[in-house]
Amino acid sequence: MRVLGLIISDDELKRLAPKIVQFNELFVTVHEGEGIIFDYTPNTGTAVTIAGTQKGVVEGAAFNSALLSIWLGKNPVGDDLRDALLRNN
Repeated sequence: MRVLGLIISDDELKRLAPKIVQFNELFVTVHEGEGIIFDYTPNTGTAVTIAGTQKGVVEGAAFNSALLSIWLGKNPVGDDLRDALLRNN
């Protein structure tokens, strides 16, 4: 199942649903041109920083793995983007 770019099983979606809602709620004040940073720290979670201000942290390695799969997973939203992100220049 693809949800917001995530390709996950129904069971995983049920398990991650509260974290997906929490994550989405962090983006209520995003404006065009603002930088967004996702920073994962083991045993803490995925910190979301928008325009230099940390908006919150979504706990769990499973959520971070699902989030990164949007761009770096087996079926990313765009192969060209994945390849560019992984390119060593």
